[in-house]
Amino acid sequence: MRSRIAHRLLIGFLLVSPIPMALLAYVYLSAFEHSLRQNVVAQLSSLADKKADQIDNYVNERMADARDLAQTTQLRRTLRELGEAFRAGGMDAPAYVAATGEHWSFWRDYLQVSRHYHDILVIDHAGNVVFSVAREQDLGTNLLTGPFRDSGLADSYRQTMDQLSLEFTTFRAYAPSGNQAAAFLVMPIMENGQPFGAFALQFNLDRLEPVVTDRTGLGQTGETVLAQRIGANVLYTAPLRGIEDAAFRYQVPLHQAAWPMQEAQAGERGGGVMRDYVDTEVVAAWRYLPALHWGMVVKIDAVEALMPAANLRNLTWAALGILSLVAATAAFFFVHSIVQPIQALMKASTQLAEGDLNRRVSIQKEDELGQLARAFNRMAANIEQSHAVLEQRVAARTAELSLMASVYQNSVEAILISDKDNKIISVNHAFTRLMGFSSDDVADKDSGMLTSSNTPTDRVQDLWMSLKERGYWQGELCCERKDGSVFPTWVSMARVHDGDGRLTHFVASFIDITEQKVAEERIRHLAHHDTLTGLPNRLNLQNRLDQALAAARRNRRRVAVMFIDMDRFKLINDTLGHHIGDGLLIEVARRLQGSVRDSDVVARLGGDEFMVVLSDIEDACAIAGVANKLMQRLSQPYCVDGHDLLSTPSIGISVFPDDGDNAEALMKNADSAMYHAKAQGRNNHQFYTDRLNEAAVERLRLEQQLRQGLKHHEFVLYYQPLVEISGKRVVGMEALVRWRHPEAGMVPPSTFIPVAEETGLILPLGDWVLEESCRQLRAWKDAGTGDLHMSVNISARQLRTSGLSERVAELLETHGLNAGDLQLEITESMAMEQPERTIDTLRRLREEGVSLAIDDFGTGYSSLSYLKMLPINLLKLDGSFVKDIQTDPNDAAICAATIALAHKLKLKVVAEGVETEAQRDYLAEQGCDFLQGYLYSKPVPADKAALFVWAHSQFSVSCRGRHDGWICHGFQ
Repeated sequence: MRSRIAHRLLIGFLLVSPIPMALLAYVYLSAFEHSLRQNVVAQLSSLADKKADQIDNYVNERMADARDLAQTTQLRRTLRELGEAFRAGGMDAPAYVAATGEHWSFWRDYLQVSRHYHDILVIDHAGNVVFSVAREQDLGTNLLTGPFRDSGLADSYRQTMDQLSLEFTTFRAYAPSGNQAAAFLVMPIMENGQPFGAFALQFNLDRLEPVVTDRTGLGQTGETVLAQRIGANVLYTAPLRGIEDAAFRYQVPLHQAAWPMQEAQAGERGGGVMRDYVDTEVVAAWRYLPALHWGMVVKIDAVEALMPAANLRNLTWAALGILSLVAATAAFFFVHSIVQPIQALMKASTQLAEGDLNRRVSIQKEDELGQLARAFNRMAANIEQSHAVLEQRVAARTAELSLMASVYQNSVEAILISDKDNKIISVNHAFTRLMGFSSDDVADKDSGMLTSSNTPTDRVQDLWMSLKERGYWQGELCCERKDGSVFPTWVSMARVHDGDGRLTHFVASFIDITEQKVAEERIRHLAHHDTLTGLPNRLNLQNRLDQALAAARRNRRRVAVMFIDMDRFKLINDTLGHHIGDGLLIEVARRLQGSVRDSDVVARLGGDEFMVVLSDIEDACAIAGVANKLMQRLSQPYCVDGHDLLSTPSIGISVFPDDGDNAEALMKNADSAMYHAKAQGRNNHQFYTDRLNEAAVERLRLEQQLRQGLKHHEFVLYYQPLVEISGKRVVGMEALVRWRHPEAGMVPPSTFIPVAEETGLILPLGDWVLEESCRQLRAWKDAGTGDLHMSVNISARQLRTSGLSERVAELLETHGLNAGDLQLEITESMAMEQPERTIDTLRRLREEGVSLAIDDFGTGYSSLSYLKMLPINLLKLDGSFVKDIQTDPNDAAICAATIALAHKLKLKVVAEGVETEAQRDYLAEQGCDFLQGYLYSKPVPADKAALFVWAHSQFSVSCRGRHDGWICHGFQ
């Protein structure tokens, strides 16, 4: 028996064990070799990308050099001087020889510093090579008709002059350089927008040699192969490890080239294991170099690259042989160890059959093990059917009951169990904590005792109907605690049945939802009320206004809608902070509520906008009385957090049914009336009229057209000259924006500037004016109009915007202007809106060197205390004073006093609106510095303004603001 089992086990083990081991080894080795091949391809691909980037970067850097050189004055000077000398007498002409020395020294030094180029050639517009640092055979030849007209340089020159673009000719043999491989970058030389020649940068292949010869990461057999396609052939352009002296000499037909190079020449990129140009299996990665129009292959012999896989394969098979031998020996001893336990198990099975329940066996065979299995199975059946099954059931039921009891008592939800008659039989600890009742308090009592009388009867009926039909119910009930307090709960209740489906119990859980109810009520309140003031919000107002209108229709009464906007609120909010502004709004809301009836509605729409709805109005006169009362209350001083504040209301009023029959129309018309109140000077109330609606519609239309005008570039600048008091010397130009409307023609600034200010469109418009003014001044300076300055008006919104000084500095740098070339003008009123902030912004501009002026002086606040603090250079006397200086002594006195005051403050003065010589003479007598007006020129387009400057060029001056005053410099 022993020998039969041992013999069969040993033979089976030896036959089966080596096979899976060999299969596993084969799969592992195949996977390892595949992974190794992928890793090598990935490494070569990374290396190929790096080399391709190095070559592309090198060519791109050289192109950048060419573009930079094309902008230099020295290059144009070289072409101009040597071109003229060459065309006058050729290379032997004394003028050419004399001029060559200086230019040759300069460009030789450039080549020595750059070290990237072999030669720099300058070609005139006729194709003559008029200059060459290397002085090779192409110097003095004509690239269009000469001996080198078929060279790559000549081809690139033709294409450059034809397309006026930078052209690159890839490396190829160049006869003037001894047939050495050379590449050229050819760039046109422009003057006044027209090409009058070109230059070429020649660089040799040796600058790319380190990229090719660097074998880092390529082992002993790796190399980088470069080739370019010439017709149907492939010319190798770098040394080859397998072919001697191959660079630019060895070429083969494209279809005979190695497959990686064919792929690279086709513009493809990839990697894999293939045959190379000497038919050796290699691992390669290939790329196309668009900058050179070359193909590149980075490769390494497969034998070297996959050597780790070969070594591992040899080691694995050797190890597998050794392991098989060891396994055979171990199998012999293993089989022997099995036979002995079998004999022991035979004895154990007899004991198990006689009642030893600790014996186990699970073998089913027809031999010796089968005898043990049959004896074991007879006894195992008795054990499993009695003892084991019973113990398992008892243990499971005990654990289940223990878990259920623990969950029941430790649940955070209050749980109640009642019998089929709804008599309470058990409650958990959470129930006692929630309801206040102990188990004894509620034992054998109807669970209905917990339901408060506040619970609707139909909900209780729905509870029992749902339990009857569906077996469960969920919903909200009002429950009553032991202390009599009532609270909302979320109840889940279900029927419990026994195994036969008979109803035995009810179980219910209770969750206190008091906090949820409070949160829901808070959300409902927030949805309909303003969070800051507690007043109804716009949505709530709409509903209540609709209700008031419905009642007014039924009772034939009136309803008044008052739109209230607090004047100067934004200034207070921005200056003192949002917490002060919020405090002011809260006080406004309190005063509004205390000024109207409880039946009226006070709402906050947002910001500083409020609305009052007066309902059940019989007499329209009463509306004005309420409006006056509101104005009187809201105009009283406010004290917020220690700050004494003054903010008056502007009120617009619309009345139902005269001004609208629905809430939307009444609110819109009240809004229009409020804007009319603002326009009338603020701190007043205005009733709505149809004319106001038309004005609002017109304003909206103008705003839309303004946006389109900005988008479609409909705005232009006109310029009015500023001249010295003598009237002969031009000192600068003032830029004035005009709107060339496609339908309405020229729209005056007085029409669109206020709308632009109000809507914020003044910011993009003002920025465009600044940039266009700088651009035009730069153009005038380039055209030779002299050292003029440009005056630009700055809006209030621009002045309040952070970053104005940085934007001005950016524009000056972009257009190559000095800070003194620009003069910014602001009005007195603008400066006084937020004086501290204005002074800070103006000081930063002044520190940058920008000249500053007060425009329309005398028409605003004329605050001398702030005037002396403003870092300005110039006062512009408003034309309204200049107009009548010959007939009105008061105007004459104002002009004289203003000029004297300005000079005392070391400020220059410009008089605006000068139209007559008599006005000019009077202003000259008073010492006025500069004049501006129709006496000299009205605002005109840029071309006419330039003509005015050129007409006075022999007398022109430039005026530039500095920190120590206004300095004028004459020029011819």
